[in-house]
This record gives sequence, C-alpha cells and structure tokens, in this order.
Amino acid sequence: MVAREPWVLPSASELDTIVNGVSAAPGCCVAVLSLSSDLYDEFDAARSMAEMLSDWDEVNRYVSGQPLQRAIECATEHAESGSSQIWQMGIRVNPPGLPNVTVDNKTGRLVGLHCDNWFGAQMKARDGSPNRIAMNLGNGDRYFTYINLPLSRIWQLGNDATDLSVARLTGDLLVRFAERMPAYPVVRLRISPGEAYIAPTDNLIHDGSTQAGYEWDIYFTVVGRFGIPMQRPGQAVGETR
Repeated sequence: MVAREPWVLPSASELDTIVNGVSAAPGCCVAVLSLSSDLYDEFDAARSMAEMLSDWDEVNRYVSGQPLQRAIECATEHAESGSSQIWQMGIRVNPPGLPNVTVDNKTGRLVGLHCDNWFGAQMKARDGSPNRIAMNLGNGDRYFTYINLPLSRIWQLGNDATDLSVARLTGDLLVRFAERMPAYPVVRLRISPGEAYIAPTDNLIHDGSTQAGYEWDIYFTVVGRFGIPMQRPGQAVGETR
C-alpha cells in the first residue's frame, strides 16, 4: 500500500498538528537533525564512485564496503543517557524514483507502507520500543513517509475497538485502517543530503521514498534508543516541506 498522490503542502492547522514541541517523547515523535559536515564529507569519494556505476547490486556492494566508524560514533552520540547499545547497522543504496524503498527479502518485492516489528512489543507498549536514526549520505533528497499516529491508535481505528489488551499486529492492520479512514493523510518529510531522521519505526506506519530523486540514494541506518535533539532557532522538529 502506498500513499495516494498528489502530494500537497499542509495547511496551517495541519502543520500545527504535525509539528510538536521538543518535549515529545522519542517513542512517538519524528525528528530531523543535521549531520556534521565532516561526517557527510567523509563519503564524498563513495558518492562520486557510485554515480559512475549503473548496476544496483554493484553499487550496493561497493557502498557496503565503506568505513562506517564515524557514522556509528555519530549515532551513539545521539543515544539516550545510559543507553549506548545499537542494532541493525547497515548502509544501503536505492535507485531514484521509488515511491517506497523497503524490500521483502523473501520475494524481492517492495513492501510499501508498513510497521517494523524488530522487538515484538505488545501494542500498548510499542512506544517503549527502541527507535531508529537514518542518515542521508547521498547527493539527493530522500523522504520519510508516515502516518502520524501511534500503532495502538491505528489498531483502535482500524478495528473500531479500544481494548488494547486484545490488540495484535496482523498483516491486514493497515488495510483495515485504510478501509475505515480512507482520507487520512500520509506525511512526506524531506530529508536533505547531510540530514538524518529519528523515528520510532516499531510504533509507526512508514517507509522511505526516493520518488523525487534523480541520483542513487545512499543511507545509513542504526536502531537504538535515540533522544530527540533540542530545537534550534528557526528549525521545526518534524517540519514538512
């Protein structure tokens, strides 16, 4: 399942709903941060070489061999106090023009909008699962698309029920929600080169997108417990563009 086009800018009231203050908890908040210039510049040679290759598998093999220590250190720096453990480290390349980028390893097909289940938490406790940081190390914009509701609320609306003690994550959850809430909007958040997003992907219907891109999409992902960075002057946390 993918978002229905066309994409439109949010109204002022929609933007107020989407953009939260810095007090939002990591388990229910999407944030954008800027990477240090030295980290991004470290991949200059990899970006240049990738643009000279045309085969997707070949590009992935080349990029997967790049040193990632500085990127890992950056992710660890954003870990919550007292939590330095990280999982699922990986760097990957996607072609441009994809509405969604996650691939089912068994079928090789694109998954579409989905929810991760790395930690298998009960529905009422999904907001306590670790979240993810994903860094845009490529030359072009990429997008994080998501429905701005926690998974427990998706389940309640999709099943017309409130008792989360009986809630289960099933393959038809998003279909049930879409059938009952067909006009509910999907947010598309631009992640520019040298930026990263932090998102609770075990508690959020989401996927990445390269639909508006023209170059290879290079990104590095780490799962852990990452705090929400303090808002800078003039910068909205979770701003849509």
